[in-house]
Amino acid sequence: MKSPEEIIELIERAGLAYIHSSGCAVLNDGTWLQPEEWDVWLEHLKEAETES
Repeated sequence: MKSPEEIIELIERAGLAYIHSSGCAVLNDGTWLQPEEWDVWLEHLKEAETES
C-alpha cells in the first residue's frame, strides 16, 4: 500500500474517475486504489474540513 502522502498526491494530480462496484476507486489516469487507500483520501478531506 502507498503512504498516505503518496495517495493524496496521486488523487490530487489525477482526479477521481469513478468508484467501481468492488469499492475500488479508479482515477482518471487509470490507477486503481483499494478501498483502504480511498479511505485515506476521505480521512484527509474530513481533516481539511475540520481545520477550516
